Amino acid sequence: MLPAIDVRRRYGVSHMTVYRWQKSDKLDFPDPIVIAGRKYWYVNDLIRWEQSPAARGMAQ
Repeated sequence: MLPAIDVRRRYGVSHMTVYRWQKSDKLDFPDPIVIAGRKYWYVNDLIRWEQSPAARGMAQ
């Protein structure tokens, strides 16, 4: 699992951008797992999202 800071580093984005991705119906960004008030993402979920049409459409 990756903590939120590593997710932000992975994509080179801010906290607010990750928040917006989570709220966007179009992007279908994976939901985090919350442990002790901190957000974590499964790496496999992020890889699957990166390969999805929604994520690839962001690069256009």
